[in-house]
Amino acid sequence: MKKLCFVFEINTNVRPVLNLLPWRYMNGEELAEHLSGKYEVLFDYFKNKENADYLVVPNPNGGFINETDLPEIPVDLELFFTKDFQAIEAAIDHFFNEMQR
Repeated sequence: MKKLCFVFEINTNVRPVLNLLPWRYMNGEELAEHLSGKYEVLFDYFKNKENADYLVVPNPNGGFINETDLPEIPVDLELFFTKDFQAIEAAIDHFFNEMQR
């Protein structure tokens, strides 16, 4: 099962900063449950970047710097605000479908 780490943090030159904005509008557990049949879902990029296979990065991302060589899956930030888990899943699935071509 592919391990996806959702990135809701931004990096600064001084220290990592948690960008909580999407979390005001959604529950990470709900998203993880929705995707659990297809993907293993991780949060907290700084803690889990070594355990993930892919990074799911809201677009626009507000200054995220990928410190790993992990592929980034861009997902429209608005989908997190509207809690559109089906559309988030569709964006992720689309990424993997395009990779197989």
